[in-house]
Amino acid sequence: MRTMPRNATSHRHAGARRRAVFGAALLLAASAPACRRQATDPEGGGQPGSPSPAPATAVRVERAGLSIAFELRPHDGAPLAAGVDAEAVFTIRDAATGAPVRNLRPFAWMWRRRGDAAPDEAACKAQIKTYLGGALTAQAEVDMNGYLLWSLGDEKSISIINPQIAFRRTKLQRVVQLPGKPFEAVLGPEGRGVYVSIPETDEVVVIDADRHDITAQIPVGDQPSRITASPDGRHVWVSNDGDGSVSVIDARENQVLKTISAGEGSLSIAFTDAGRKAWIASRAASAVAVVDAASLEVQDRIEIGEGATAIDASDKARAVMVGRGARGEVVVLDAERRRISARLALGPSIGAVRFAPDGRFAFALGRASGEVSIIDAATSRVAHKLRGLAAPDALTFTDAYAYVRHGDEGKVSLIELNGLAKRSPPAVIDITVGQTAPSSAGVFEAGSPMVPMPEGRGALIANPADKMFYVYTEGMMAPIGSLPSHGHVPRSLLFVDRTLREKEPGVYATSVRVDRSGIHDLALLIDDPRTSVCLEQRILPSDGEVLDPGERMQFEPLFDTRAHLEAGKPASLRFRVRDVGSTEPLRDVDIEALVFRDPVGFSARPAPRAVEGGDVYEVTFTPPSPGRYRFLLGVPSRGVRLGAVPTLSLGVEEAGVARTAGAKTKKEGALQ
Repeated sequence: MRTMPRNATSHRHAGARRRAVFGAALLLAASAPACRRQATDPEGGGQPGSPSPAPATAVRVERAGLSIAFELRPHDGAPLAAGVDAEAVFTIRDAATGAPVRNLRPFAWMWRRRGDAAPDEAACKAQIKTYLGGALTAQAEVDMNGYLLWSLGDEKSISIINPQIAFRRTKLQRVVQLPGKPFEAVLGPEGRGVYVSIPETDEVVVIDADRHDITAQIPVGDQPSRITASPDGRHVWVSNDGDGSVSVIDARENQVLKTISAGEGSLSIAFTDAGRKAWIASRAASAVAVVDAASLEVQDRIEIGEGATAIDASDKARAVMVGRGARGEVVVLDAERRRISARLALGPSIGAVRFAPDGRFAFALGRASGEVSIIDAATSRVAHKLRGLAAPDALTFTDAYAYVRHGDEGKVSLIELNGLAKRSPPAVIDITVGQTAPSSAGVFEAGSPMVPMPEGRGALIANPADKMFYVYTEGMMAPIGSLPSHGHVPRSLLFVDRTLREKEPGVYATSVRVDRSGIHDLALLIDDPRTSVCLEQRILPSDGEVLDPGERMQFEPLFDTRAHLEAGKPASLRFRVRDVGSTEPLRDVDIEALVFRDPVGFSARPAPRAVEGGDVYEVTFTPPSPGRYRFLLGVPSRGVRLGAVPTLSLGVEEAGVARTAGAKTKKEGALQ
């Protein structure tokens, strides 16, 4: 009998990301004011009691009782320059105690500043609200919140889809053309590349996870199929079904380190000992090979019989489970002693075999029998057997449920994971996902047509027959929506997640790449306590970056850009000039200036003069009447013409009304 699952108590922050995306206006309305700290903390270290202080090079700020530090850490020790892959790291602590603040759902964006004046509090909040709105015309240059869906099907391409555009609409971001039909894809170590096996060309294609360009084509063995990234963060293992070998790829150099002979037929790979051991099962071979992941040498071969179709392992259970499809059994192996613990006869046509997140219970799908067997690795026995499914053919997990797709019906069964150790059968709920049975589009054994949502508590489910994606949130009786696949036949799915994740207590990070040099503004939004913070980050030019002269030059106002000038009274404005590749201001350069009343009327070309030792410049002019004026600068010797950079807007009021523009205390303003 099918029973409804219990509704789990909401986690304090569960679903906060979704609520923030669709409740942006409320979140911003209640957020604390933005603040800006441009100088780095020279002392470094955290508050007393902080277990892991943020680096001294981090940009720091305190707000709403929080101490927040931000740093971009380039991968592989490279300089922080345009086009370099880096890790964006936010360290968030209690400002009073220094204790890490955990379980937050932060949002963050970076965008290249078009001039030198930083956005004020209101402008920063408005920018955050715009980005949260999801409009295609308002995308940040660096978005640390989104994820993209990569979909493989029958075509010689991969479709990359943004499922977050106003949620119920999608955007086909890119179609990456491939040299052949893809079999399976996996996100490589450090999340920088997506590795795709192409059986018909005997190669693995590497696609940049951010730019979506093919960066490498790696020749491997005959007919590469299944592909997996090792837990050590260095290697990608590829099963070559045509010649019974496994190619091990160095993910940093994108070169094959070694090809291991494993036995004829399709191959499956699992890891134990935190990735130090690889277990390779072959459909035609009678033994499972145990490989040392460091030396890439075969250490042992365990005889189990031919016909292995699936393999998975659990360090917690110290067990490896191998499905022998045609034989209808699962062989349980002791991972430490490297011997058979049990043989479990489950029925014909065993397909997927996978451990649940707890590492104790494994699920085995019987497509022909319509059964799901749940195996307790602690006893090497079947704990539960669920019957009456319509050709179960795919399996995935969230923290709370196992998702089993019915191949012969447009249906998915959710099996509650809590309580599997009890004698009573787990709660099961069926949800409808489409009008047509997925198997009517043909059987496709690679990858998974279901993936957990990055924010948790739900899954995205593909139905290739309908050419649709279905979005399901746990606790609902049906999907909350469907998304079109844009004509693509979706069979296997992969999320490339760029959301900020808590790597260690109070430290939130994600991978980024900043393609343009210059000063970038950065906005951070925290949901609890509701706080918005604005910072800035300077990115140096890369060797190969080509910049327009106007983009290389930065003008830094040294006056309050929001203050109004007085009509008929001389106004002196001071500023510095910098090259984006340097932190030092330029000295003794030829500067042109133009001031004019917008839209027509007064115009003047005051001559800038060097003051304060030559690294500060000053212009003086007298606005004749109230109104809005524009202030333009140029450096002819550097190829920067007047107006090549954003213009500065100046307000002029009647004499006696305006606040005179004096020495600047905050770097705020509005470059138009």
